[in-house]
Amino acid sequence: MFKVRFVTPKGLFEEDNDVSLLNIVTPDGQRGLLSNHMPIVMMLVVSKLTLVRGKSRTDYAITRGMLYFQDNVATVLVDAVERKVAIDVPRAQKAKEKAQRMLQEDVSELELERVRYSLEKANNRLRVAGVE
Repeated sequence: MFKVRFVTPKGLFEEDNDVSLLNIVTPDGQRGLLSNHMPIVMMLVVSKLTLVRGKSRTDYAITRGMLYFQDNVATVLVDAVERKVAIDVPRAQKAKEKAQRMLQEDVSELELERVRYSLEKANNRLRVAGVE
C-alpha cells in the first residue's frame, strides 16, 4: 500500500493512505504504479486517473500536471481534479458547447489554445462520467 495526495492551486484536494494501484496517463501512454516503485517524476495529460484500494476503484477527471512518486508517496499536482461521482454532466456539456462555438469564431492564437484546452477538459469530464 502507498499514499496518494492530490494537490491543486487551492491546496490539498484529497489524500488516501491505502492505495494498491494508481493508473495514470502520461504523454507516452498509460502507466500503473504499485507500492515500492522507484522514485519517478512524470508529466500528466488531461485524462482519467484511477485509484485501486483493495477491490474498489475510484475514477477522477484530471487536468495537465505532474506526478512525483518517492518513498511510497505519490503526489499528483494538477490544476483541477474531480471525482467521477461529483462531475456535473450538464455543466460539462455546456462548457463543451461553449468551447465548440468559440472555435468557430475569429480569435487570437493564445485564445484559440485556451479554447482547445477548455474543450479537452470538458470532453474528459464527460468521458470519465461515462457520457461520451
